[in-house]
Amino acid sequence: MSTSERLRVLHLTPCFGVGGAEQMAGHLMVGLSQTHDVTAVGLGPAKNTSIEHKLKRADIPVWHLGKRPGFDPRIYVALDRVLKQVRPQVVHTHLSVLRYALPALLRRRVPLAVHTLHNLAEHEADAFGRAVQRFAFRRAVLPVAISREVAASVKRVYGLECEAMVPNCIPVENYRRNVADGIRWREKEGFGHDAILFTCVGRLEPQKNPP
Repeated sequence: MSTSERLRVLHLTPCFGVGGAEQMAGHLMVGLSQTHDVTAVGLGPAKNTSIEHKLKRADIPVWHLGKRPGFDPRIYVALDRVLKQVRPQVVHTHLSVLRYALPALLRRRVPLAVHTLHNLAEHEADAFGRAVQRFAFRRAVLPVAISREVAASVKRVYGLECEAMVPNCIPVENYRRNVADGIRWREKEGFGHDAILFTCVGRLEPQKNPP
């Protein structure tokens, strides 16, 4: 792909923490950076996390806007400046960012804006956030669901068909271990070599559906 064909893609997240949504966004940014010019923006301060290091190793510019706890109106101005400087062709927002990003998206007339819902629409945002997203999804932003259940919740809450669904995924090759280590661990823990094992990591809350 030539330089002229590379899109300028801006990803906006509350921060670069270690939660599942942040991990997904980090993997996505690193993957996209191979074919596009990706910029990462976290509303909060730097946290020196593994995701931040991963983005920097991929030569992805990382911005930290230093958002204070609670509502911080300074972020509206900060995001407008970022969009003015980066001039993205695509903006991808995650989690609670859209309420801060929407004014700049409209002002700067970004060609394409998408928002990934990482949770059921009923739980993803508070009442104000849902009002912002209801307006955004009808005017300027494409909702993206991570599962069929989330897509169905978009229909329930916003009355819209969620036409884009991108299931969560991770680069499994990054987590493969030595086969011999796995065999020794199975023997130590009493599992057969052909036993199917899986691990689930998540908060023990109803929305995670651990049963």
